[in-house]
Amino acid sequence: MPGAVTGTAGFALLIYGLTRGATGPDGVSHWADTATIGALSGAAAALIAFVVIEARSAQPLLPLWIFADRNRAGVYLILLCLASTFFGMFFFLTLFTQVTWGYSALRGGLAYLPFVGGFIVFAGLCSRIVPRLGARVPMTIGAVLAPVVMFWLARVHEHSHYLTGVCLPLLVFAATAGLIFVPLTMILVAGISDEHSGVASSMFNAGQQVGGAVGLAVIGSVAWTVVNSHVKDSLGRLSAGHAAAVRPGSPVYDHALATGVTAALTIGAGATVLALIVTLVTIRVRRQDLPDSPLVM
Repeated sequence: MPGAVTGTAGFALLIYGLTRGATGPDGVSHWADTATIGALSGAAAALIAFVVIEARSAQPLLPLWIFADRNRAGVYLILLCLASTFFGMFFFLTLFTQVTWGYSALRGGLAYLPFVGGFIVFAGLCSRIVPRLGARVPMTIGAVLAPVVMFWLARVHEHSHYLTGVCLPLLVFAATAGLIFVPLTMILVAGISDEHSGVASSMFNAGQQVGGAVGLAVIGSVAWTVVNSHVKDSLGRLSAGHAAAVRPGSPVYDHALATGVTAALTIGAGATVLALIVTLVTIRVRRQDLPDSPLVM
């Protein structure tokens, strides 16, 4: 019970503090607010307490030795990086297509169908490749492709076409995700007993949620700062009578938002570079240690 209370409180405060501190669409940052500092300080205290409790517990909720395995620790670090990329990409691309390109919510959702379909296809293919080649080969290929496709996607702007600006890079990113995530789910339970497989696999979801919250808060702060800076510069060049033209849907705002999206996706590309480095350094699992099929998350 102490571990459950401190762990839940720590992550709840962490996500709340990061979400509250992020710079909003108005360009105002809340990182220095008392509530934000208090939430993040409380999160640090609660998570430290959680680690101490788990280290001393005879039957810990989260056995800390689970992070001692080189491959499994690498998987969790890769998840943190990729989750921040995914959350940032989906959030800002959705915002961009609806605000700048004028897509409806339905059309914006349909724009992601190539990614969904591509991921299903490539994940199925990868599940057949891993038993033959092992996890390192497809993961490395996917990790190399991820920064390339993210930099490609970051080139999208208000005058881009859907096919070349969004659809094609999303298809490549679907292949990248399939090559990475299928081996990740298999590495998590490689060489671990059935008794602890639930804990190991549950950290997969926890890594995604924490990585997504942290990544979106950081990426969002940078992106909205860029957008706000461009809007302020445009307002400074316009007379008072034309200042109202700088609003969502106007050419000036569309360009500012496109610039912010480029900044957000470029940071996401940087996160995938970190994922590539972690993949090359940590993933050494043997093919014979992998389960016969990937986990369903």
